[in-house]
Amino acid sequence: ERPLFSSGMRPADIVALTDGYVATMLYSELDWLACDMPELIRKLNHRLPQAAIEDELFESGLYLEDLEEPELKRQTEGLLAKQRAAKWRERHSELIAMQEGMYALL
Repeated sequence: ERPLFSSGMRPADIVALTDGYVATMLYSELDWLACDMPELIRKLNHRLPQAAIEDELFESGLYLEDLEEPELKRQTEGLLAKQRAAKWRERHSELIAMQEGMYALL
């Protein structure tokens, strides 16, 4: 979910090994979800930045555990600031019109 923090569009490639379900939502819908399910958003805002950091570290042969806690916190807060700066909620109509991400395939 790197594009959440870089104001980009998410890729829509998914490969399934077994039958199942895929849930997706526009980044702009995260703000609305926060009103109804604040605990879920708190957990997402903790885990999604960590996943993006972990992904970047992996490319250089490192792991999340290799970062000291202050550095992990700094990077996490930096990504969350970028997420807020993207103003996803204000771009909701634009995202719907572009059929962002999985919406293009549904």
